[in-house]
Amino acid sequence: MFSVVDNFFHKRKIFICLIISQLLIFLNYYFWLLSGSIDLSYIRITFTIFIFGICFYSIVEITRYEKFISIMLIFYIIMCVGSPSFHWDARSFWLFVSKQLFYDQNLNYLIENYNVIHDSNFYPILGPSLGSSIAEVFGEWNEVYPKLFSIILSIPPLIYLSFFLKNKFSICIYIAIVLFILEKSFIIGEMDGIVAVYFTLCTVLSIQLLQNQNSIKVVLFRKNLNSKLFLLFVFLNFSFLTILKVEAVVYLFIIILSFYLCTLFRNRNFLIKDFILFIFSFLSFSIWVYFVYSNNVDLKSHSGVSVLIGNDFINIFIRQLFDFKNFFIISKYIYLNKPFFIAFSLSIFFLTFTYSGGKKIMNIEKDILIIVAIIMIFYIMFIYFVFLVTRADLLWQLDVSAKRVMLPLSFLISYFSLLIFQSNFKKNKF
Repeated sequence: MFSVVDNFFHKRKIFICLIISQLLIFLNYYFWLLSGSIDLSYIRITFTIFIFGICFYSIVEITRYEKFISIMLIFYIIMCVGSPSFHWDARSFWLFVSKQLFYDQNLNYLIENYNVIHDSNFYPILGPSLGSSIAEVFGEWNEVYPKLFSIILSIPPLIYLSFFLKNKFSICIYIAIVLFILEKSFIIGEMDGIVAVYFTLCTVLSIQLLQNQNSIKVVLFRKNLNSKLFLLFVFLNFSFLTILKVEAVVYLFIIILSFYLCTLFRNRNFLIKDFILFIFSFLSFSIWVYFVYSNNVDLKSHSGVSVLIGNDFINIFIRQLFDFKNFFIISKYIYLNKPFFIAFSLSIFFLTFTYSGGKKIMNIEKDILIIVAIIMIFYIMFIYFVFLVTRADLLWQLDVSAKRVMLPLSFLISYFSLLIFQSNFKKNKF
């Protein structure tokens, strides 16, 4: 399932390109954090141009072994630059933060705390900082080109996840999953679709770490790839997940907790280097929290944080917890939405088709089933907790966010059920 596929040479080159592009995005983020009296705009522009070039090269390379993935990415890019975003969350939140960065050329909006709309002063700025750098490349702000940060951030995980698909049938199903579950989230300037693909990618990487029998060195494509490159890729993607959105920090914690529980269930060795890697992956978020705290940002501007630090948190939670109708209301919204319904239906079909004939479960499939099951349990528990402690009207909160918060879990279960399903087909059957 995580085995080698054809054209490993091209994929090896693409893998290195993905690492370089993510390194540049990472550095661009930190150059925005350091912006102040020093003018770093020329460095950021240079980095962004290189990011464009590397992404374009990666898309061209993909056409050498799988044109459908390339077509999907080009389609998203064309759609992204085809119109401005009319979505409230994108325009009033992520793109607005990006716009402030572009005009101030620093983080004055956060330091001066003059923008308290929603909870934007507390959210990390990985996406908005890239959008601002894109605007710097074009020399002016508009409502179209900065949205490209969504698809640029999504290109590495979308490509890497496609590496494990064995045939054209699996590729087509994968593209359908992206289009019908994540829909337009990559082209409107929001972060939820990006969080979904990084959440799934980080789960894949954790399983690769779990398959520890020299798999780090042979994880890519028959030839021994320097394990340090793979570990760097893991570190970058884990770090990215923590600085996409605040709640994504919890998602990474869930993945890591599931990883270690799976090691217990499967009697695997506990590796100190994995623990160190996980700890360092939270460093970027810790730096952001320190930056926010040191600049006296009002944490109460973030709805979730304000609940947790409030004096009445325990009372609110207990009151909502024992109001059982809330569980039915929450369940209705989080389960009866289109992305999760599609994902759940696909998963049931794929898994039933796979194991109804008495097929023996391989070790890698056991790891997948255990980790995904644990992640689902903890993820759903977290979602119930978030909605139970909200200070906003519960029905309104569910109406505006239930579908979005279920995207990561929806994409995760559909992707992994596809990986298990494709193991029933020979490599060249389709």
